[in-house]
Amino acid sequence: MKKFILFLTISCSVSIFSQNKSDKFNFDKDGLKPEKIFVDVQGMDKNEMLEKAKDWVKEKTGKSDEIKDDETEKGKKSKKLKFEGFTHNAICFTEASEFNCHDVEFTISIKFEDDGFSFEPKKLSYQTSSKNKKTSLNFKSSDFHSNNGNLKVDYSKVPSQIESLFNGLSKSLFNYLIDKEQEDEW
Repeated sequence: MKKFILFLTISCSVSIFSQNKSDKFNFDKDGLKPEKIFVDVQGMDKNEMLEKAKDWVKEKTGKSDEIKDDETEKGKKSKKLKFEGFTHNAICFTEASEFNCHDVEFTISIKFEDDGFSFEPKKLSYQTSSKNKKTSLNFKSSDFHSNNGNLKVDYSKVPSQIESLFNGLSKSLFNYLIDKEQEDEW
């Protein structure tokens, strides 16, 4: 009986706190893959998740006017929200023989369904000090890789930094929805 209870406890914990195997972003020579991920949140309907997600965005960004929700999708209301965020020193690389870290601005779209949400990065931009202009990240290919697909030396950490940003945001939202304690991610 003790083994059964232990097995049941472990099984419940794994199903509650796990995310699907394909729910991680990867950035390589072909850009950001997948385009969006689905995060399984058992026991919550889309309305409840949407309301909690709005609170999460307000807490993380300090802005409520940036949240757009209930967009029309093919003639019907869907449970979506889109928000813009900002984080300091998120992308670091060498430029003009000097190592610099750059602040990033990003836009995320989240669509809620019963028992989960789709998390889709829409935009990421950063401003370099040498060019003094904003650069938007191309999600379909990588400027940080050479033509033969190898990562350029000066940008060796950039793919993992992009992955960490988006994977961390989706995990943070998941943790907030299930009321799990969080660290200050961004």
